[in-house]
Amino acid sequence: MTIAYAHKPIIGITSDVDETGGYSKESTYAQRHNYCEQVAAAGGIPLILPYHIELVEHYAQILDGLLITGGKADVPPSFYGHEDAHEATYLIPEKSEFEAALAKEMFVLEKPILGICGGMQLINVIFGGTLLQHIPHEVPNSLLHDQPHCRYEAGHSIDIVPGTHLHHLTQRSNGAVNSAHHQAVKIVAENFIVNARASDGVIEGIEYKDPHLFILGVQWHPEFTISAIDKAIFQSFVQAATEHDIPLAAAA
Repeated sequence: MTIAYAHKPIIGITSDVDETGGYSKESTYAQRHNYCEQVAAAGGIPLILPYHIELVEHYAQILDGLLITGGKADVPPSFYGHEDAHEATYLIPEKSEFEAALAKEMFVLEKPILGICGGMQLINVIFGGTLLQHIPHEVPNSLLHDQPHCRYEAGHSIDIVPGTHLHHLTQRSNGAVNSAHHQAVKIVAENFIVNARASDGVIEGIEYKDPHLFILGVQWHPEFTISAIDKAIFQSFVQAATEHDIPLAAAA
């Protein structure tokens, strides 16, 4: 038996900003196709969101799930009590402020949230955690987490923590992932746990302790789908959003 749902879940995808002038002389909202493609492939309706912080309550009401994307912007250090920013830090404050406000609203409504790369870092910070501002300066003998080659290739491996939701949904204890970050989780937010680490100890994934609410963060980029692990993450996220829907009927 399969379940027919009233509608496919609407997944909000946070946008980036393009100010290079390549598309328009004006500042442009932008996002890579593969975020949208993977949401659609998993059964969701992708919806890219502009930064209108005054609309977060409305966004949260119409969305069934929220995907907080990675991008060139780092989480402002002021979000986790740091006055100074490392020289490698790049900020788009309005992006981070919008994402934080919307994520908090989705949390109140108990709707699923998936954070990718910087999105994972933002989730950790808004729930009380902190970040390493620059991995090479704070982790001795660290791996190259900001890999220079194609994102369709693996940069390093991860170990997935047994018993976590990530372990349950992937059915894997390890795997190879791509990587594109210079910051990472330092102190894990209260009510969250680590679900994956790299061999140098850097935290590669976190999740909410309560299994009834899907809040998952991964430090790599599963939207490039270089492994079955990546596909499982999107499928599980969209399924969690689908479960907010009301079944129309059972279909054979």
